[in-house]
Amino acid sequence: MLLVMFLLVGAFLTPDFRQPSRAQQKGGKRPGAKPKDRQLVRPPADEATPKTKPGSPSVTASTAAANQQRLALVIGNSAYTNSPLPNPVNDARLIDETLRDLGFEVIKGENLSRPKMLEAVQTFGQRLGAGGVGLFYYAGHGVQVNGRNYLVPTSHGRITSLKEAEDELLNAEQVLGAMTAKQGLNIMILDACRDNPVKLGFTTADKPGFAELRNTPGGTFVAYATSPNHGASDGEGGNSPYSQALARSLRMRPSRLEDVFIHARIELEESTGGAQVPWEHSSIKTVFYFRPDVVSASPLPNFTYQGPLRNQLLKGLLGGLRQSNFTVLVVDASGEVEGQLNGRASFFVEDESKVQGLEMVEIPGGRFLMGTNAADADAAYADAKRYDKDETEEVVTVEMPQHSVDVKGFYMSRYEITQRQWRAVMGSLPRLDEKDRGDDLPVVHVSYRDAEKFCEMLSGMTGRFYRLPSEAEWEYASRAGSATPFAFGPTINPRVSNYNSNAPFGDAEARPSRKSLQPVGQSGSANAFGLYGMHGNVWEWCADNWHDNYDGAPTDGKAWKAPNEDTRSYRVIRGGSWDSIANSCRSASRRKAAVTTATKKLGFRVVSG
Repeated sequence: MLLVMFLLVGAFLTPDFRQPSRAQQKGGKRPGAKPKDRQLVRPPADEATPKTKPGSPSVTASTAAANQQRLALVIGNSAYTNSPLPNPVNDARLIDETLRDLGFEVIKGENLSRPKMLEAVQTFGQRLGAGGVGLFYYAGHGVQVNGRNYLVPTSHGRITSLKEAEDELLNAEQVLGAMTAKQGLNIMILDACRDNPVKLGFTTADKPGFAELRNTPGGTFVAYATSPNHGASDGEGGNSPYSQALARSLRMRPSRLEDVFIHARIELEESTGGAQVPWEHSSIKTVFYFRPDVVSASPLPNFTYQGPLRNQLLKGLLGGLRQSNFTVLVVDASGEVEGQLNGRASFFVEDESKVQGLEMVEIPGGRFLMGTNAADADAAYADAKRYDKDETEEVVTVEMPQHSVDVKGFYMSRYEITQRQWRAVMGSLPRLDEKDRGDDLPVVHVSYRDAEKFCEMLSGMTGRFYRLPSEAEWEYASRAGSATPFAFGPTINPRVSNYNSNAPFGDAEARPSRKSLQPVGQSGSANAFGLYGMHGNVWEWCADNWHDNYDGAPTDGKAWKAPNEDTRSYRVIRGGSWDSIANSCRSASRRKAAVTTATKKLGFRVVSG
């Protein structure tokens, strides 16, 4: 399966940049597979889009779900006779408002008795009709009785038997049954179990909180504010911490169902110090977006590279477009090289007398998924906390929501800008330690403003416009058609990248680290686009202003500019460095740095076209 991915073309952290607290040694290394030697074939430009595996949900499914009826039942119970709660009604109002903004018709109830709860559930079930999306949200007290979950009305009688529990409380499975009697997508969200005020007059072996709902029918997604058999917090403010995290996550653009809840989970775990960890159970068979991914649902544009530069190159400018052959290594989940692919790319070389061998590789345009999805975010966050137990959720929430981006073709420097090239354009090197000097080493100790000045000088010297890559262009080029955390597979090793290999990613084992800058192109494998050093060696400047997530990010591959001065003072850096843990070198990983930052771990590459 790893080989298939190469056929698809498509101040919280400043640059210290992420030292591990301890190296994780891993044993049980699996033997690598016998290397394969296959030709890397790119699809035509108009087919450069992520493909779905056979039998997997398609974009059409998500679009259809978005166009169906959206109906929600939202209940908040606060005014209990015993153990009243301040926030459930506020939580219900917050979720009500959020869902209405997302196109849901909402039936809302506050402080309901059992008959009123039953009436609302019955109306909800009837209104769902023959399909569509049904969402049930409940905030209030909840209790587990003999392994069954009950929602607690604001008042109830004495409970001395399981039958009385059924008569006095509302069985959550009864609600689910009313929803799933019809075909469609069913979402149940239980922000309950804040404590247990129900006094049972008979002995049970039940634990606190809710039990896991069993035998849920297909097409059902159940979310709990906390994990099974644990209590949830009502919060000290106007809302529970879960409803706050959920509402913010629902408003992401785009907001895929699974991504919403993983985003909320990470945020809640951080806000409660790990005391409350939400949990989900899913049997859904379709893709659903609360806010659709508008690009993925749109017709695929023509990505054929167009521009005066390519036309000039085809006519012989700078010796015309040349062809390069290279090898792409394929790494398995344990960090072993399991095969290799033969790649081929077009490139041109800037005037040798002016820029000292600047090779610019043609990157074909395409559509790709930018950022991190739910499963990868969960794994990346857990991996980051292996090396820093105080790591915050921003390490992955800044990479969300994952969204489709259309990128036009462009040219990118095959390697990071070298010290030889910097000196040829700028006249002299920045301040460098002696051990960091070398003509073929990446130029470092350059700020964002320095990199901008280099692009300006290079453009004037050559008569061609050069600039820093947009963040979308950078990630698209780094992924090179892959959908895994790294262009080479689910993890990396020192054969493909220069990073702190004492701190591996995923199931890879720790290995000796080079612990220094390496000459460009000499410390790893090319990716499927023929680019070197996209994972590690030096962090690289991008043109975008820093934003804390991708909510509202451009979908056309252009740099995301910000209007206010505070945000403009920070730019995006990508790729990790020779000293970074592997997690920081993932294609989706991103950090911010002040425009004046200049360190021995920070360089850049350029694009044109």
